[in-house]
Amino acid sequence: MLSFLTDPLQYEFMRLAFGQLVLLSLLFGLIGAVVYLRNNAFLVEALSHGIFPGIVLAFFFKINLLWGAFLSSIVSALLITRLSSNPKVNGSNATSIIFTGAIALGVVLLANLPNGNANLSNFLIGQILGISLLDLVYTAGALILSAGIILPNFKKLLIIFTDKEFAQSKGINVQLWEVILNLLTAMAIVVGAQAAGALLVVAFAVIAPTAARLLAKSPNQLLMYSLGYSLLFSLIGLYVSYYLNVSTGSAIVLTQIVGLLAIAVTQKLRNII
Repeated sequence: MLSFLTDPLQYEFMRLAFGQLVLLSLLFGLIGAVVYLRNNAFLVEALSHGIFPGIVLAFFFKINLLWGAFLSSIVSALLITRLSSNPKVNGSNATSIIFTGAIALGVVLLANLPNGNANLSNFLIGQILGISLLDLVYTAGALILSAGIILPNFKKLLIIFTDKEFAQSKGINVQLWEVILNLLTAMAIVVGAQAAGALLVVAFAVIAPTAARLLAKSPNQLLMYSLGYSLLFSLIGLYVSYYLNVSTGSAIVLTQIVGLLAIAVTQKLRNII
């Protein structure tokens, strides 16, 4: 059993992937819990597609795709926040506008990209087995920044998620926190896209907190269970991908879904018994 766990780690690319997954699992366990409590999972999908124009432009100008994706995601997050702040514009509509706009812009830019479109595939479908030590540094930085902002202010954020008007009456700058949370979510999506790809990264932020909600009896428990679930099933997915020789990002997402279904069925059986 021990060799089953240690044999894959004899390769440097697997050790890097293992470390990256630990960091990403904690990051998305945290961000995912916040997204769930905000009841805004569609935001993650919009921002994950919001990086598309940025990586196409970054490829065209021959700069780091990560920076192109990050700048594009920041613009998307700020536009969503700005549109949502208008009382005449529904938050879901604002998110949908940026979501579709980003896809349309990305398609237009991609159509005019000379050759080498396949080089963008890693960012779209993910390639965690090809990451570098620098990628781990970026992810660790995103995790430290997110945890340093969210955890000390978690009670304040719960007030905002529950009742924005009440939060404002208590002197909490709701709009500022909306901007901060959107930017943190965008940052997580950018570093996560290297592992699962822009097309699957939304699953990282949604599945774990959904599973945690089935077990949790309080927001604090939801946060802790989300972190634990994300870490456990992401690492299981990594080993599944190694031994079955399948796409790592897809294996992780499918493993998380299987875990979610197992929890749901177990809870249902408990209620019946």
